[in-house]
Amino acid sequence: MVFYTPNLVYLDYSDYSTYGIESANFLDSLVEARLDLDIPWRGRARTFRMNNITRAIECMTNVEMLHLSSNTVKLMYNRLYDYWEEDQDDCGLSFPRFENLVNLSFETRSKRQPRWKMLTVVMDKAPNLQTLVLKGLYSIRYEGVSVNENVVKVLEIYGYRGGGNESRQLNRFLSQMNCLQVIKVEIDAAIDDVDKRLQITNDLLSLPKCQVQFL
Repeated sequence: MVFYTPNLVYLDYSDYSTYGIESANFLDSLVEARLDLDIPWRGRARTFRMNNITRAIECMTNVEMLHLSSNTVKLMYNRLYDYWEEDQDDCGLSFPRFENLVNLSFETRSKRQPRWKMLTVVMDKAPNLQTLVLKGLYSIRYEGVSVNENVVKVLEIYGYRGGGNESRQLNRFLSQMNCLQVIKVEIDAAIDDVDKRLQITNDLLSLPKCQVQFL
């Protein structure tokens, strides 16, 4: 797919195909992008398909707001080690930088692979990120993830279930996000037990350091 839209400012791109974005000329104009990408995994064209996914991500490097679906994160994680080769800046293959990114929405719901590692990778390449939106935090493993030096001020969590791994990771965020001012939480609607919801609410309100708001 070829985009000739030099003034495009918003892109909502969902794709399950072998082609993806071949070229685009909206790199300087695009402000917000939503990506929901997936590909057929079988067949001899897998490498070609993954190259197209790589180009799609690299077309978004100037955006201010980026929304990554669970499928997109899965592809990014799988691509991290066979193309971007984390931290290999001298080879020109490192994960791209997002200098203008101030708002990131990151979703993953799978426990099969440590895909939450992609959160660390993206944040390391987004030095100006101020708002972080997380969906599916209940899927995080015991070991969790670390975020390096950052300027995140607002953390939003959707579908929070109050599990041990979630709570452990939330406290890790608190210790590593020195600029954090507000945590906004949506408790998972599937939790219909009143006492359980009250316990989760009280646990969140007892968090130190910043203001807690409920969505």
